[in-house]
Amino acid sequence: QYSRDLLQHALDHAGQGITVFDRDLRLVAWNRAFIDLYELPPDLVRIGANIAEIVRFNAERGDYGSGSVDELVAERIERIVHSPES
Repeated sequence: QYSRDLLQHALDHAGQGITVFDRDLRLVAWNRAFIDLYELPPDLVRIGANIAEIVRFNAERGDYGSGSVDELVAERIERIVHSPES
């Protein structure tokens, strides 16, 4: 709990939108700037939320362009999982 509180404090003071996901792609921590940057509903951003839920929300509102929502979600998740930063 102490480590999570320390991480949350650091995230809350960062100016950039930041999220932390575990190895199962479930949300562990985030900051307010992340919610504001992507204009996400607060009930979507919660501990344990799968990254696919957030990506699907963005795809459904057209953030990733036109096309099949399922395909857009799959492509985005694939990029996230296989990006050099992950």
